[in-house]
Amino acid sequence: MPSQNIKKNTAPTEDTHALVMPRNPDGVVVSGIEALHTHIRVLWDLRPRQVPPPGPLGETLREFYHRFENAQQVQEVADNMLSATAIIPASEVKVLQDVRLGRRFVGSGIITIDKKFVKHVQSFMAAIGLRFWRPNLAEARDSLLNLVCRISAIETFQKCFAAGSYRHMDVNLWYVDNINTLNAIYNFFVHHIATEQSKKKVNRTGQHDGRGILDIQSDCKAIIQDSDSHSDDEYDEETKGYIIKKLPFRSYAANIFFRRLDPVMLTAAQQVGGTAIRTRVLLATPQLTMFPEAPKLLPLDFYDPKWFNTLESS
Repeated sequence: MPSQNIKKNTAPTEDTHALVMPRNPDGVVVSGIEALHTHIRVLWDLRPRQVPPPGPLGETLREFYHRFENAQQVQEVADNMLSATAIIPASEVKVLQDVRLGRRFVGSGIITIDKKFVKHVQSFMAAIGLRFWRPNLAEARDSLLNLVCRISAIETFQKCFAAGSYRHMDVNLWYVDNINTLNAIYNFFVHHIATEQSKKKVNRTGQHDGRGILDIQSDCKAIIQDSDSHSDDEYDEETKGYIIKKLPFRSYAANIFFRRLDPVMLTAAQQVGGTAIRTRVLLATPQLTMFPEAPKLLPLDFYDPKWFNTLESS
């Protein structure tokens, strides 16, 4: 298992150096950045404007953490791939499992994916014991998993570039051979661009969830405030309570809602004090109301489906 000094679950921190786009010795922004972006998208199975998937499940990393304690050990495997022994069968690697072969447009890049491309990537993943190529954006970028994802992406990119997979793109060779440049571009794409996309999705999801809660609260308020949505209870001398009358237009879900509302109202009245609450009795065989005046413009779920379907369209 990994040693204690491995940063497995630390939160990500901002690295301003990773946000600076690399330049070549002449001071010109390096061309071919899209090539590495394309390679990352293919490994990640990430389409344009798609939010990155979450990190892999812990159970899929068992062999990986059993074999490696630090990124240097993974780099040694990468440097000696010809003699490396697979930790897991290549058939268990999910990366590129269902990829379509041939020349493809991925984002703004063009890549040629053939059987050699797939075999090289899957063999590399099998050698380091990863079934999925999925950085964990919730962890620091220097956690063991994230470091290994970077190593595997760059190593396979360089190998596939040499094999001609990116021959249709105008790639600066200086940039391909410069590991510091590749590291910077990788970090910028994965731990800045992709991470920001993931954060935006979380924020949008929270907004949608909040909007949904407000809508539900508004619907409930509209139902409660409409007197026609309530049953016309009738006092019964025998039970010393008010008999709950059945409303033919009210759905089963709405009936449950009102039954659950009763104890809430009782508790509220007891806390406030000075408010009389009726004792309501629900008979085993419900009695139909004598005044079935259905409320209008309430949420559709309030109405009984059979009753609603008998209405004439207007």
